[in-house]
Amino acid sequence: MKMFNILYKEMVHAGVAEKREEPVFLDEFGNIVIDETKAYGRRSTHKVTHPQKLFMFDETGGNTNMKNDGHYGGTKYLSKRGQCVKMMASEVENHFTTLTVTALTGEAALCVVIFKGTEARRDPMTETGVDTFPDIPLPIGREPTMEESCGPGKTFPSGLVCTFNGVEIPTLCQWSEHGGMTGKILVNIFKELDRRKIVDRSDGVLPFVLLDGHQSRFSVEFLLYINNPNHKWVDCIILPYGTHLWQLADNKRINGIYTNAFSLEK
Repeated sequence: MKMFNILYKEMVHAGVAEKREEPVFLDEFGNIVIDETKAYGRRSTHKVTHPQKLFMFDETGGNTNMKNDGHYGGTKYLSKRGQCVKMMASEVENHFTTLTVTALTGEAALCVVIFKGTEARRDPMTETGVDTFPDIPLPIGREPTMEESCGPGKTFPSGLVCTFNGVEIPTLCQWSEHGGMTGKILVNIFKELDRRKIVDRSDGVLPFVLLDGHQSRFSVEFLLYINNPNHKWVDCIILPYGTHLWQLADNKRINGIYTNAFSLEK
């Protein structure tokens, strides 16, 4: 309970929430209810006033190796008696990390993919992806333009494009030696959000981000960036170095769907 009191205090400090005069019960849609039997959870002591300025994210690791993917959604395959069903599968080990910066409105503000490798030897084709059978074919008889080659349904589809507060934000591709989060990459994520100007600070309300206790959250470069008055963020880190105790996106319904969908895509 003490942990949540600190969280609420920081949200009020940022201006994204305010304390209620009296705690109230809410239903699953956020409406105040008198009948406790219709309530969803405990009494609410605070009200979020700027959900579009309150963000959270959590990394999810992946691997191109398909050996341990199993079969999708309990799918069954037929074969001759005594013959084992075999399917083509990649055994190439290539770890990567994905995450989506999401506002409390439920909208995605930025998708991030972290590839295993070094910044100096980054592979542009890995970042754009290659579709050998694109929905929109390239022109015949001349060299295609960049616009004709890149984008959804084209030869180089690239990542998702999020639209947040009317701003279109392409997927941010990053590289690290182990394919995971680093303090430098964390700074780049917030630089990208600020560069796109998705948050208006003119009203005095600061953007707020809720993070787990991964070690990258304590890097000096990250803490210096978010505390810079020119682009200040209010950051609440829950359970330092206790990522196994606080997982913002570790609901089995979320990760289960992601795992199944990604296995099918591979």
